[in-house]
Amino acid sequence: MAKDEEDDLLPDKDAAKGFYAKYEPKEILGRGISSTVRRCIEKETGKEFAAKIIDLGAAETGDSNHMLEATRQEIQILRQVMGHKFINLCGTPGYLAPETLKCNMFEDAPGYSKEVDIWACGVIMFTLLVGCPPFWHRKQMVMLRNIMEGKYSFTSPEWADISEDPKDLIRKCLVVDPSKRITVTEALKHPFFNTVVSRIAW
Repeated sequence: MAKDEEDDLLPDKDAAKGFYAKYEPKEILGRGISSTVRRCIEKETGKEFAAKIIDLGAAETGDSNHMLEATRQEIQILRQVMGHKFINLCGTPGYLAPETLKCNMFEDAPGYSKEVDIWACGVIMFTLLVGCPPFWHRKQMVMLRNIMEGKYSFTSPEWADISEDPKDLIRKCLVVDPSKRITVTEALKHPFFNTVVSRIAW
């Protein structure tokens, strides 16, 4: 493990020893860029858990800066949800609104309403226009973070021939704060739909 001050953000060896003293790692369930998910058994109770074990040694090979940053991001996400009970997500994760994710992560979340459908419409519209969803990432935890932060862009080459009206409507649909998100009535009055209607009428 590196001795840089920045590495204080990473789990220390004592924490790892405590984990292995309490749990017995079994077979691998999945792998990440700098981590492994294993089935683990709690030695005292015999209960089974899926535990993500982050390999700090992975940062010593390959693109060390990239892998170290990926490790820090994973740890940050895990710390944010530490102690919160997860509930099964209902729906395809890539289409879920931030407030839906919060309800599945935090017991004191305010809840969600019909605004989530506007968010999903924004995701669908984005996907139909360029053939890929706005928040997709091969690592689901990163994708969920992108959704929570409303992090997406129109920078891919496919957007070069797309006019500003659909981009503006998508921006107004994919607003993280549901109270500031465009409503159904407002969306139907958006120039994008008026332009389409005008062209069909012509």
